[in-house]
Amino acid sequence: MMPARMDDDDEGPCESVYGLVIEPEVPKPKPPMHKSKYPGTIPPTSSTFATAQTSKPGIRNVAGAQEREKPKPSEHTYHKPHATFGVPIGSVKPDPQKPLKKFERTSRVESLTALRKKSPEKLKASVSHTVTKPPVPKLNEKPVMNLVSGKNYVTANAVDNILKAPPAKAKHYGELDKDYLRKADYGKIPAYLEKIKADIRSEYDYIRKLQDQQKKEEQGRIRPLPEEERLELIEALKKKWEKVNADYQVWY
Repeated sequence: MMPARMDDDDEGPCESVYGLVIEPEVPKPKPPMHKSKYPGTIPPTSSTFATAQTSKPGIRNVAGAQEREKPKPSEHTYHKPHATFGVPIGSVKPDPQKPLKKFERTSRVESLTALRKKSPEKLKASVSHTVTKPPVPKLNEKPVMNLVSGKNYVTANAVDNILKAPPAKAKHYGELDKDYLRKADYGKIPAYLEKIKADIRSEYDYIRKLQDQQKKEEQGRIRPLPEEERLELIEALKKKWEKVNADYQVWY
């Protein structure tokens, strides 16, 4: 689809098909790397890196000298502007005349043959593998038949239980030996709950007593309404209603 062409009267430029072509971006040339005009072998201006003492920091190169000053014997030697703490880089190098030999840092693992000759007791199993049960009979073996034992197992078990030593008492560890199922109050309602129930019951009885007393006082003030008085009240209410209704009709 062609873009719409703008008239010459419009303020913007005329659109064209060539305007749809994306021109590749030309990367800007990188500026040269910055290099300070001051040498890096001297400390910066007013530097505290070359301290002479811990109590009095020595300030070096206050005037910004371009030449390296010879440090005093009591002062630290300045190496380079980006020096790090610790051993200087390149000072610890392996000596080519004394290379690291094999198994110099770690011990050599002995082979099984050498271990059998030197200390065979180390190859013995720590757990005994003796047979604890008789082997399973083979397929071609015939079982021994008609073997009857004359042992009385009931009497033997009774004698074994009588002669058996009493079991050792279990170890007690503080509060763990207490059997809370055998407590005197186990399965009973706690005393504080009984007290709360008694307080609630006494409060309920007191309120019920006040209600009964109030009811009796009200009954003492109430009298039965006679029939004649009831009819008089009804007639008075009717007359009052007729008067109020008449006034309402006059105004509305």
